[in-house]
Amino acid sequence: MEYCYDNRFCHPGIVILDTPLTTFREKDADTDEKDESVGKDIKMAVYDNLATTCKDYQVIIFENEEPTKDLKNKINYIHFTGNDNVDRQGFITD
Repeated sequence: MEYCYDNRFCHPGIVILDTPLTTFREKDADTDEKDESVGKDIKMAVYDNLATTCKDYQVIIFENEEPTKDLKNKINYIHFTGNDNVDRQGFITD
């Protein structure tokens, strides 16, 4: 998005990332294969980097891991629960 803006290319003005920090291997706990999970420190570093470098851009991240409390204070964090009685039910609701 930044490249497009800097070079005056068209861009819709939003980037949406779906679970960029969760690997398929993390869900397969019963496999004997090499652990390919992303460490929590790396996950939080990605959030922190986006919070500081993308202040002028809208970036939506759907992720299963919550950022730390400190990072939640730096971003517009919205927790989706799937339960309409607790926080927000989902990204798009009726």
